[in-house]
Amino acid sequence: MPIVKRMRVLGALQETVALGTAVSIATSSCNFNAYDIEIQGAIEYHERSSIVGSFSNLSGVIGNQSGTLNFKTELFGSGTPGVSPGWATTLLPACGMIETTGTWSPSSLPPVIAATTGNTQTLTMAVYENGLRKQLVGCMGDVKLAYAVGQPIMLEWSFQGVWQAVTTTAMLTPSALPTRKPIKFATATMSIGGTAPACLETFELSLGNELIMRQCAANSTGYETALVTGRRPVGTWNPESTTPGVAPDDYALWLAGTEEVLIVAVTDGTDTVTINAPKAMRMNIQEGERTGIQTDQIEFALNSATGDDEFTIDF
Repeated sequence: MPIVKRMRVLGALQETVALGTAVSIATSSCNFNAYDIEIQGAIEYHERSSIVGSFSNLSGVIGNQSGTLNFKTELFGSGTPGVSPGWATTLLPACGMIETTGTWSPSSLPPVIAATTGNTQTLTMAVYENGLRKQLVGCMGDVKLAYAVGQPIMLEWSFQGVWQAVTTTAMLTPSALPTRKPIKFATATMSIGGTAPACLETFELSLGNELIMRQCAANSTGYETALVTGRRPVGTWNPESTTPGVAPDDYALWLAGTEEVLIVAVTDGTDTVTINAPKAMRMNIQEGERTGIQTDQIEFALNSATGDDEFTIDF
């Protein structure tokens, strides 16, 4: 029987035994409306020199074994202000973020085994493909928040981890898929330096995590876990162009290297999700066009004052 690619279920669970040690994924760990799921192995192959006296090669050697997992989910809240939704409490700690009562901040601390909101953590992640299970352990990742006017706001996730043997496993049925609809990019509030930019179509923010695989000769895969070793949060927005002197005067502020408070808030009437960045700085502005109207394609970086304070995401 062929495997239909659309028939996929994503599972993810924080590791509680040891970093990089698989935990058992159950139906309750598959409660994600995940889209465009792609899992790929990155298995090194080392060729060996040709047999003496011929052009033929000796048997190769399989080397280090890692993998990547990319997928998208929708942005929505829990239905209770100050309480994070399940996707956030599972996935964000593995992207180097920590929570304080519904508010998430970046952290430079390494992951630990602890079921608390004050630590970054690693995940065991699996994709069930209508009879196959492909699994990674010791996963950490990155995420981009993508806002497009009138459309559901999407979260684009990218994880790395240690590849595990593919198994024949029945597809799990999620125990309780999310019922809340995603928040769309409309009735939004955005301000930069206290001023709302002219009409914009898109806004994007990437955590900009730097990911490595921790090499370890004690393991048969050659790796211990993935690890976040750096962060450079950046993004874009594209307002309609305005004349010089009209706030926000983007070109003047760009040349001056001005840092400003950036706030982006979206709501569905029940949940409000707010990004707050105290030191947003324009890195580049290029001309753009949208249905005949000139726009400014603005790239920005989020800077820090004291460390781990570039931005917050508040539910």
